[in-house]
Amino acid sequence: MDAPYSTPDQEAEGEQQPSALPIVCEKDNSQETSDHAPMPSTSRQEAETRHILATEPIQPILKVLADLERDDPKSAFQRLDLSGYIDVYGSHVASSYRPHTQSSQEAELPLHQAVSYGSVDAVKRLLGHKGLNLDAHDPKGSTPLHLAVQSRRLEMVNMLLSYPRANVDCKDKEGNTPLWLSTYLSYDEITQRLLAENGIDINFVGGYGRREGPSTSLHHAAARLDTAVLRQLLAVPGIDLNHCVAGHSPISAAASRGSLNTVACLLNMAGVEINGMDLIDPPICRAVAHGHLDVVRLLVQQDARLNINESTIATHDTALCMAARGGDLEMVQALLRHDQIEVNLRNRWLRILDVSSQGWIFLDC
Repeated sequence: MDAPYSTPDQEAEGEQQPSALPIVCEKDNSQETSDHAPMPSTSRQEAETRHILATEPIQPILKVLADLERDDPKSAFQRLDLSGYIDVYGSHVASSYRPHTQSSQEAELPLHQAVSYGSVDAVKRLLGHKGLNLDAHDPKGSTPLHLAVQSRRLEMVNMLLSYPRANVDCKDKEGNTPLWLSTYLSYDEITQRLLAENGIDINFVGGYGRREGPSTSLHHAAARLDTAVLRQLLAVPGIDLNHCVAGHSPISAAASRGSLNTVACLLNMAGVEINGMDLIDPPICRAVAHGHLDVVRLLVQQDARLNINESTIATHDTALCMAARGGDLEMVQALLRHDQIEVNLRNRWLRILDVSSQGWIFLDC
């Protein structure tokens, strides 16, 4: 069982208490040189600092500092003030970095930690070392650039991308790129900065293993109610407007979400496919299924461009069949405005007229 932490008041009064905090400041005074003055007794401020440093999530960094203090008797950690903790930590980590004397994982950890804690000076120092591998993963599988994105630190992203061998398409342990992650998290300022990099993989598919399923950055933007990031992505040369991932395209994602502005923005792009093709469900069916009447009306206005009679893969339901079975009169009326609508089609079991009678909707055709 771990020994309990001592309180600041107990330490200030000089009581001897067991502590789980590593004692990195104690030295044998008899071995000190004349030019190394003994440390003054622990003050209340130092005691409070120790108490805070003993708590999570500071413990991993505390261990790093303890190791540095062990290796360097003149370490400033002995006089560490909480207010300057991060800067002092960053200076120690940066100055102790030896890329050719540490294992690849251990060598990169200081950079990961400096990025996570926002230590600008430490990151600048570490980036000055030759042979730095920015694709290296920390124990959780993140690269420094992924950590900068996750913590939404634009300044860190800028510094890391300025490194000559920075890889904007680096992968984390899940195989996701920084751009995929930034659009997934809706960190728009980070996304804008990443898109400024030449050659970025704009159509990268990530998210394998996640509950939501795989997707692209365009899928993320299309599922939003605003179009800010969507317009930025659409302006990138080579963007795949119809990238089908797990049976869903960007416009089908927008139709499911019910984002009228997003659907309208995509419809204005030349080459956008608004029918089913390789999709699980056509966009018109997804809009009907989720009750998005305005999106349905907008799609119906596309006239011959829209295959209004296309059906779902699983049940062979057309949009009209789905609306009739759901008893949604307004939705049925909106679909009937399409001049190519076919009311005699069957789904897997029934004709639309049979379905509509069960839903108490009678088609006037």
